[in-house]
Amino acid sequence: MRLRKPCSLARWRFLGWNVGFPISAVELPRRVVRTAALRPIWLKIEWRASAAARLLALEYSRSRAAADERALEMTDFQPPGSATIDDFHRIDMRVGRIIAAEDFPRARVPAYRLTVDFGPHGTRHSSARLAATYPDPTELIGRLVIAVVNFAPRNIAGFESQVLVLGALPDDGLIPLLSVDKGAQPGDSIG
Repeated sequence: MRLRKPCSLARWRFLGWNVGFPISAVELPRRVVRTAALRPIWLKIEWRASAAARLLALEYSRSRAAADERALEMTDFQPPGSATIDDFHRIDMRVGRIIAAEDFPRARVPAYRLTVDFGPHGTRHSSARLAATYPDPTELIGRLVIAVVNFAPRNIAGFESQVLVLGALPDDGLIPLLSVDKGAQPGDSIG
């Protein structure tokens, strides 16, 4: 007479097997059972990967491929013809003047809450991850910036960010703001 019971990971560790995370399709057994006869006890392991383990491995490889593609996009130019002038004209970019900047302690990444004046178009709010580049938020006040004003508002830690203030994305992680020369006024269109 044989009894077949599943064997837990804790039992495997107790018996000296190194079973644990990270899990790959090769390491994870499909079914681990303990086969017990009157005497002695044999352990049987089937090393074929289960559907769940294969899905985990596939999802991991897809996420790595997506991360590699994003890294490639950040380092190289987009291929010619991937955007048209019509795509550019759909984005409404305006010159704005920062009139208030304060710390945003509820944000996951150190950021500032900005109030940007767009002249005749009124003021809008934005959340920007500029704390590393500009340690003192008061040095941002009065600065002319470029912002995208027709994106849908985003809720960031309970704060509605209505515009996207543009900045460069260098490899060191510091984000310098894009600005304009003298002569531009708040509310002027970029194009």
